[in-house]
Amino acid sequence: LRDTPSLPAGHDPRLAHLLSRCLARNREDRIASARRLVEELEALRETGTGRFAAPRKTGPPDSVAVLPFVNESADPEIEYLSDGVAESVLDALTRLPKLRVLAQSTVMRFKTRLDEPIAVGRELGVGAVVTGRLRLRRDDVRVSCELVRVADGARLWGQRYERPLSDLRALRDEIGERLTEHLRGKAAPRAARKVTRAGSHGSPSYQAYLRGRHLWNRWTPDSMRSAVRQYDEAISLEPTNALAWSGLAEAWATLGEAKAIAPADAFPRARAAALRALELDAQEPEAHVSLGLVRRYWEWDWSGSESAFRRSLELAPGYAMAHTWYGYLLSGLSRHEEALAEMRLALELDPLSLITLAAAGGAYFFARRYEEAVALHRRAVGIDPEFLPARSDFARSLEYSGRTAEAVEQYERVIRQAGMSMADPSAGLANVLAVSGRVGESREMLAALSRRRAESYVSPWTLASIHARLGETGEALVWLKVHPRFDALRAEPRFQVLLARLRL
Repeated sequence: LRDTPSLPAGHDPRLAHLLSRCLARNREDRIASARRLVEELEALRETGTGRFAAPRKTGPPDSVAVLPFVNESADPEIEYLSDGVAESVLDALTRLPKLRVLAQSTVMRFKTRLDEPIAVGRELGVGAVVTGRLRLRRDDVRVSCELVRVADGARLWGQRYERPLSDLRALRDEIGERLTEHLRGKAAPRAARKVTRAGSHGSPSYQAYLRGRHLWNRWTPDSMRSAVRQYDEAISLEPTNALAWSGLAEAWATLGEAKAIAPADAFPRARAAALRALELDAQEPEAHVSLGLVRRYWEWDWSGSESAFRRSLELAPGYAMAHTWYGYLLSGLSRHEEALAEMRLALELDPLSLITLAAAGGAYFFARRYEEAVALHRRAVGIDPEFLPARSDFARSLEYSGRTAEAVEQYERVIRQAGMSMADPSAGLANVLAVSGRVGESREMLAALSRRRAESYVSPWTLASIHARLGETGEALVWLKVHPRFDALRAEPRFQVLLARLRL
């Protein structure tokens, strides 16, 4: 077969290229499906009249989605490899300025529709999509990757690689560099990073890191603990694996922020791991974010926390979680307009992220814009009704928008979903019961939470918030500056002294 079929003069050369992909000897180079072929033919037809028109002369796309790579090995045990390579390519693109790169948590929701990338790209509202396929053969890995313009289906770049598995990390970096060149030109500035030689981290260590990322992305306390074990394994195999140290810091910081474990156990470990990651590679955006979380939630170093988040965004302007956590810090510092601006940026990059939706709803809540908070939390629970943090925050927003009966219903539901009679959301239920006239039930829940402190971690502010709603101001003084539940304490002299001690 010819590599490029001949067509009569005047026909669009893109049609010849499309036919060559239909006739390619290697299955990896062929059109993925009949649906994809129809989409690309329709895109070509839309650009011409009768005959196919010349390719559009347009600038590089200003937005892109890196779709999950197809695992062609039909082995679910190596799904972490295809997902990990795609996420690594995405991370590389977030470093480009003025390029909107949709976050993984949004694009992963289209994993069942990888055979229709143009349609997915249109739904996501991006200018281009990156698609890829990965196949593992013994100790070799084959990766094919394409950059496709959504408007007309034009293939802007594509390449197929076959390398030893031990070169997987170097291959990931190379794909990121080639895509960067095609998206921003060969003269595009790239951050000067400390680049290690291919294979210096060893394939087993990098694979353990990818397994950790795969687990962390599930965003449950159990999966994060499992991710910690994978990162520990990666570090034991190669102590200078900066990616693994960064992932470890992120996992511990997230567990601490979510109060899944006691902050005294989580944040010192997160801090040590983040500092080690930055010692090995000062330009790891995730490590700077983890350090920002430690400085905020553990060290109460507000300016240091802000500096860490801003440094992360300097390195990776398109890193959605950095915008999210930075926005949440600004919210806690009463800089509400700045906080909401960061949250809007995060939602542009990651519109389907449950974490980002919940955090953005929280920022609107702390700004006392309760109806907008309700709308964002409703979107989150609509995407995943089992996502407990958004359900709990949804109940809280309903409470402050005046819908206390609905709030009680939502709190009771989230407690049932948590699988225990006295889950952390019970603090929220105790609060709303206190202001609904059901004071006796609220006191019972407060007593039960107090007893639980002997067995497991219960946040002190959780108990203080209930005391505050019961009018027991002496027991309720706590460090939070902006939580609406403490509005009744603002004039309390001891509260003002406490805020001063905390530099708030």
